[in-house]
Amino acid sequence: MILSSRLLRTATTVLALASLAACSSKKDDPTTTPAGVSWTVDGNNVTAANIQKTASGNNFEFAGSLTTSTTNSSGVDITVPKAVGTYAIPGSGATAIQALYLLVTPNTSPAVYYATSGTVTVTSVTATNIVGTFAFSGTDTFTGITLTKSITNGKFNVAF
Repeated sequence: MILSSRLLRTATTVLALASLAACSSKKDDPTTTPAGVSWTVDGNNVTAANIQKTASGNNFEFAGSLTTSTTNSSGVDITVPKAVGTYAIPGSGATAIQALYLLVTPNTSPAVYYATSGTVTVTSVTATNIVGTFAFSGTDTFTGITLTKSITNGKFNVAF
């Protein structure tokens, strides 16, 4: 009887360990966008330290900026409808998407790169926030020469 009791405990332990090994710890939850605004410009990943936002009618505007020193700062400013969808830049009518990239450096005028092409995708709108992605190319003509910037890998999750 003692032998069969030990055998039963050993078998139970082995089965328990085998069943735990068969279980995966991987979660199948969808990836969520962290709160904030981020993008890539000139090969550098940027996460905004400051976010400003305003809602007006069916539109929502947000700006994410990062100050890297007392004289250097950059940021994006995007206006989108408060509705799930993919919106072309430039848009027209009610979906007139606006986007720009601003770069301020010492001893130069601020460069404002107005978006000339790209998309903004709103993936989720709730009573409390808006989530999505963006990518665009912008042109600055204020300096007397045409300069362009590409903003890629943009992500936003901004509270209303």
